Amino acid sequence: MKICQRCGTRLPEGAGFCTRCGAPAGRRNGPRQAPGVFHSLETSQQEISGDEEPRTEQLPREYVPGQQSEYGPYGQGQGQQRQYQQGQYQQGQYQRGQYQQGVNPQAQRSAQGYLREAALPLAVYVFAAVNILLFLIVELTGGSDDIGNMIRWGAVFGPRIVEKKEYWRFLSAAFLHFGIAHISNNMLVLFVMGPQLERVLGHLKFALFYPVSAVAANIIAFFIQFSEMDYRVSAGASGAIFAVCGGLLWAALRNHGRAGTLAVRQILVFTVLSMAYGLTGEDVDNTVHIAGFVIGFLLSILLFRPERN
Repeated sequence: MKICQRCGTRLPEGAGFCTRCGAPAGRRNGPRQAPGVFHSLETSQQEISGDEEPRTEQLPREYVPGQQSEYGPYGQGQGQQRQYQQGQYQQGQYQRGQYQQGVNPQAQRSAQGYLREAALPLAVYVFAAVNILLFLIVELTGGSDDIGNMIRWGAVFGPRIVEKKEYWRFLSAAFLHFGIAHISNNMLVLFVMGPQLERVLGHLKFALFYPVSAVAANIIAFFIQFSEMDYRVSAGASGAIFAVCGGLLWAALRNHGRAGTLAVRQILVFTVLSMAYGLTGEDVDNTVHIAGFVIGFLLSILLFRPERN
């Protein structure tokens, strides 16, 4: 491209005279521009050979894409930034209230999962402590093998519930046990299975799950016994224990075959063996076991939410 030596007007290639002032066309205005190179014109002083005085002329200057100018970064529009300015997202980072800025979301989810796995099962410890404490109190006040003493402390007994409307027994009976072997077996299962369910549900949900499942299992067993005119005295945490097994089974089915560190097959084997032990034992209320397992499975459907990847 040529320029006029007098007025600086840009002229097409091959023009001999300026179309504005009529002066002869001058030299080429610098080299051809390469594709993809951004230019900005600036004013510089250049003496032009000839008889005329030195004058101002527009010369090109090349800029590297991404350099800052008064209009913002070159190649990105006039001041338009690539970052979203909505208060929720930033370039290459999630800002949805769940992840911290600059932290890989997948790594943060893994860290949260590790902390949850490492967290102490506080609710399990509290329920176990209540069971053990009440067992010691019952033993010191007449013995856990004494039927009358167990009724006095809150075991399920049909005539008391029907005639005196002592419905609180459905809850209190879940923390009473007949003898050391009874409480030892139940607490062993609670310490093995309980922490797994508490970790996948959370402390508050498990604190709700355990007593609700125990009460529901005792109520179902009571009505079945009452329909058969069977007024036995019953107590124990078996309803809640089997509810934990049922809850773990649903959690494992919804969580890619695992609940905590337990797989579906492990949960089923443990449950079947516990059921078989109850069927072969004497004075064991298997109705509570089955009812607890079903209640726990249904409660887990309501309470458990699998992690999203």
